[in-house]
Amino acid sequence: SSPSSLPLLQSLRHSLLTKGYCHIPNFISPQTSSSLSTEATSLLPKSFNSTILHTIYQLKPDKTYPSNHTRNLHVTSNKIIIDNSVIPKTSGLNVLYGRSDFKELVKTLTDEEEIYKSGDGCNSAYYNVYTVGSGLGWHFDESEFGVNLVLEVGTEGGEFEID
Repeated sequence: SSPSSLPLLQSLRHSLLTKGYCHIPNFISPQTSSSLSTEATSLLPKSFNSTILHTIYQLKPDKTYPSNHTRNLHVTSNKIIIDNSVIPKTSGLNVLYGRSDFKELVKTLTDEEEIYKSGDGCNSAYYNVYTVGSGLGWHFDESEFGVNLVLEVGTEGGEFEID
């Protein structure tokens, strides 16, 4: 909201409009990122593995198309989820996602008059953990936007694609 932040916000908004995403390097400090990663690791015993076979549209197959049609192709998404029901309310993750200035930033970037955290006590903020062999199958997202906070970048493996 300060005048000095206006060029950055305009640049991020332009990126969101033209590329479909914006990237904010060093949005959180390395110490905070490390702390959140440590927390996620400590919560792994309370996590669950999610493996889902789905179409790229995340819908049921459409029988009006042949089974080998793009509309009906299946991909697999596999990840470990640490849902919000096991994350402490005092966690830095919950603190960040609950901050009013964070909400205002997201509203500004998405040009939404109002945004709401999910009312679901499990998915309002959560950790996704990807291990060797896991990942998200290529898909179209159904939500208008999402907020992803990447705590660790893999040293090798898949590619993030957005178009």
